[in-house]
Amino acid sequence: AALAAGIRTVVVFDFAGTLLKGDITEGGPPSAGRGPFPGMVELGIAAGLSASPPPGSFPSWEANYRRIERELGGAAAYRLPLTVFAGAREEELAELARRHFEAELRPRLFAPTARVLRELAAEGFECHVVSASAEAYVAAAAEGLGLPRDRIHGVRARLDPQGRIQPEVVQFPYREGKGAVIRRILGGRPARLVGVLGNSWDTDEAMLALAARQRLAGEG
Repeated sequence: AALAAGIRTVVVFDFAGTLLKGDITEGGPPSAGRGPFPGMVELGIAAGLSASPPPGSFPSWEANYRRIERELGGAAAYRLPLTVFAGAREEELAELARRHFEAELRPRLFAPTARVLRELAAEGFECHVVSASAEAYVAAAAEGLGLPRDRIHGVRARLDPQGRIQPEVVQFPYREGKGAVIRRILGGRPARLVGVLGNSWDTDEAMLALAARQRLAGEG
């Protein structure tokens, strides 16, 4: 899998729509013989992990989220599905996501894409998932994909010393933010980005462009 001795060969996958049929944040349509599934925001609000809005008020939160997405764009909206849980312990959200993955999402992985990821990893390629969903959500799929937890990258908020989510977002893999995350992945030991799999030119353009340029780690 190496291009030359000591050079890591990196392959990056998007998550929602590429590895998963649907969106772990927003929910998804019927698939794999199952009905529609709720997203993590709806589940987290119902579980009482959000101070505002209170449990049961997901429809009003979603309406406001869609308004912000429509009027201000994804750069403003896509932080909200994590920061709505400011004050909650990140591990509580991560545990909720793990239960959701096992109960609903594991059968909804795109089998061909997941198989490609596992086969590449078995051949020695360094596979990563880079997503505009919260990292605490997407990491629930790490075991199901056969990836180490540190190969999953998503939206992160600052945590206080007790592990509680703060309103400040410190990693935002949306559009150019995905390219920034990949450049960090390529840092350190020499590496080459040999492939990117995504499903949206709108959100994945920056990382697809990086793959097209076949950048070496540390360049630019």
